[in-house]
Amino acid sequence: MLAALKPAAADIQVMMPTSTGLRRRLRQVFLNIVSNAAKYTPAGQVEISARHEDDHIHVSVRDTGIGIAPEDKELVFESFKQSKHELTRSIGTGLGLPISKFFVENHHGKIWFESEVNVGTTFHVRLPLLTEAEAYGADNRAESNSGMTAPQTITPSLEGS
Repeated sequence: MLAALKPAAADIQVMMPTSTGLRRRLRQVFLNIVSNAAKYTPAGQVEISARHEDDHIHVSVRDTGIGIAPEDKELVFESFKQSKHELTRSIGTGLGLPISKFFVENHHGKIWFESEVNVGTTFHVRLPLLTEAEAYGADNRAESNSGMTAPQTITPSLEGS
């Protein structure tokens, strides 16, 4: 299925500011969103963009895939729920986006999407630029009893770290 996918396009603003947060958790958010975009785009393109907007970082992942039907939009962030599209019958557990929403909200952010069937979907993640003190507060809520490491400074880029 991924063989027909055109290479992903990226539009990352130069000189992005840094923020503080749990790199592992935020990486999981974007892994979930990008992998879903690729999974539900049997032919077409995925575009990733990141911009600094006021005191936030806005990342969007746009695909030209199958889209999400209006009747399925309310299921997207519910655990163990998936679209009823035939392509989704054997793919995934229905946990990636609910977990992503939890991680984003625990970083004081917002996640939402726009979609049209047979046109594609765009997921948006808007994260505030957090100080170390603010990030520790967010991480204490999200990571109690998890054994995760302390928040790290994060600079948006396409490189893995």
